Amino acid sequence: MSRAIGTSGTAVVVGIGEPVGRAVACALLAAGYRVAASADEPAVLDEARAAFTPVHGDAFEPLLGHADNPALADWAIGEYRPDLLVLLAGADETAAAQAAFLWCREVFTGLLANSTTIVVSGHRAVRDLVADAAGQSEAAPRFGIRFLHQDTAATVEETVAAVLTEAGL
Repeated sequence: MSRAIGTSGTAVVVGIGEPVGRAVACALLAAGYRVAASADEPAVLDEARAAFTPVHGDAFEPLLGHADNPALADWAIGEYRPDLLVLLAGADETAAAQAAFLWCREVFTGLLANSTTIVVSGHRAVRDLVADAAGQSEAAPRFGIRFLHQDTAATVEETVAAVLTEAGL
């Protein structure tokens, strides 16, 4: 896949199974990004593709797999070489933290030629684990890591706006 298809770059959104994930993907597509987004249910990806394709053409790429699948993280980071990685924590704090750590580790060890901005939304444990991963990586200074400090009561609109702000959009 060509890296510069989207006019704004390429984004990987981990977790579009919830409304906030779909809304973030939609906002990034509208901003000109090519978006590869993950979900562990084929029906979720089929619905997203059906919603996004008429408006954004082939700028949406579905990624089938659970967020904590190391093979998916490794392949997606290597294939898409994202300018932006958005990690949306799920309801299970432990699983969300492990998944976020896994995806960040792939970015840090992937020796990407570009600089990747990482936006992390979720539980304090998720933010702490990602910060710990960054601190242990020699490559981490090349990456802008932004943490959304919102409580779980934030609306979808507030979270989307915060992700876009932290991504510099």
